[in-house]
Amino acid sequence: MDNLKDAKEKYERAIEIYQEIEDSLGTASTLESLGNLAARVDDLKDAKEKYERALEIYQKIEDNMGTASTLMSLGYLSTLTSELERANKYFDDAFKIFKEINEFSAQKHIHIGRAIVLLKYHFDAKAKQELEKCSSILSKVLGYGETAQWMIFFADHLKQHGFRDGARICLEYAKEFTTKAQDPHLQNKVNQRLSEVR
Repeated sequence: MDNLKDAKEKYERAIEIYQEIEDSLGTASTLESLGNLAARVDDLKDAKEKYERALEIYQKIEDNMGTASTLMSLGYLSTLTSELERANKYFDDAFKIFKEINEFSAQKHIHIGRAIVLLKYHFDAKAKQELEKCSSILSKVLGYGETAQWMIFFADHLKQHGFRDGARICLEYAKEFTTKAQDPHLQNKVNQRLSEVR
């Protein structure tokens, strides 16, 4: 926790410096990083505020990658707080930008986000379609281990909120991804969690 506090203080100091030298891109990316830190410690209100400030700057300076990335983060945040319609809107807006700028790899995260929203609506078949799209992208850009970790995170979130079937679906895809990543530690983690939701 001390490391996170230290990181937060350094980011806040960096924002002061970026603002002094009128570096909008540096300010926005640091705000986005502060949002990520806040989300990591479950301070979702602070995370949202940081993301919204970053988004405003990215849009003002017409930084498409920063805009899309922050929209995606807001989508994930809205998913965690069960603001599902808002999450879908953020994901749709981010996906359009990622597609326009040919950011193929980032699109996999949008498919995961959409899948989690669908699982919360109990639309399991549609969620699986989104996860298949994610899997298809992964076969081209790799990143199986990282994606498996995201699936484990969302499985834990879904299970905690009573979506056992959704958690199981996430873990089944995580199992597929950890097998392809050839990561025995992650495979054990997934298998343990799968046994708890079957």
